[in-house]
Amino acid sequence: MKIQNLRIREEKHYEYDEVCQTIKTDIPLKIKYSENNKFRVTYKHPYNNKYDLVIVIFIKEINNIKLITAFPENKRRKI
Repeated sequence: MKIQNLRIREEKHYEYDEVCQTIKTDIPLKIKYSENNKFRVTYKHPYNNKYDLVIVIFIKEINNIKLITAFPENKRRKI
């Protein structure tokens, strides 16, 4: 699987390798499809119980995934 191009938020960033490892090994809590093959994938935050880790990806092909961003989301925001 080819994973590339992680845009990181300045104030809350995640290491590229950590995000890739999360995608490869962890089970998502939620997957939401947007238009144009973009997916918002929510995982349990690895270090903080108050937050989830949201990773937005773009899937070009089955073996070509582009990381767009990763950010924490407060668990209270869930509906």
